[in-house]
Amino acid sequence: MGKRIISQRRGRGTPKFKIPSHRYLGEVKYPYDREFEGVVTEIVRDAIHTSPIMKVKSKKNNRTILLLAAEGVQV
Repeated sequence: MGKRIISQRRGRGTPKFKIPSHRYLGEVKYPYDREFEGVVTEIVRDAIHTSPIMKVKSKKNNRTILLLAAEGVQV
């Protein structure tokens, strides 16, 4: 008998192929307004993204938003 193909093994749902959703920081999205002002409070690493994530606190309504960090951004 042959071996199972990789998609069959992944579909079984063993811990090796499960996604660690409990380690996600949150949903990363851009603000809806075209113009956005805020202060970068922290640069962190997320489990599912290869690029760093920055926490930005908006000046308008004091909300914290997660954005992808651009090159050269500092806290």
